[in-house]
Amino acid sequence: MIMVTGATGNIGRALLDGLGASGAGPVRGLTRDAARARLPAGVEVCEGDFADPASLAPALDGARALFLVSRIGSDVSVAGIGREEARRQLAAVLGAEAADAVLDLTGGDVNDELLAVRDTVERVTGSAARPFHHWVSEHLAAFR
Repeated sequence: MIMVTGATGNIGRALLDGLGASGAGPVRGLTRDAARARLPAGVEVCEGDFADPASLAPALDGARALFLVSRIGSDVSVAGIGREEARRQLAAVLGAEAADAVLDLTGGDVNDELLAVRDTVERVTGSAARPFHHWVSEHLAAFR
């Protein structure tokens, strides 16, 4: 199961369209309002909200891949917390290993070493950094 958060947004919806067109799946889309979601055929709609961590557990059940993007609603207050507190909260829902992976991928621990790695993509690979949707189109087979 591939779980896509932000399924009704511009990025999440485009990713779901691409995954469907490629035959990848099964695919689940997370949205705050399943009744209003108009997701592509074959996508399992799952309701959940980042403001309610307990609602995420059913959405993550059986997922082997996760695309994490969301615009947290204006009704949710955002407070700056450190990595350890973020890890504690994520681990309560996702487990410790997944929490570390999410924080590492989302810049939850940005430091000089990580920034240096990001700035050397072209030097190391010989190709300029490219938008995420290009990477997705090149690697869709890995999600099947």
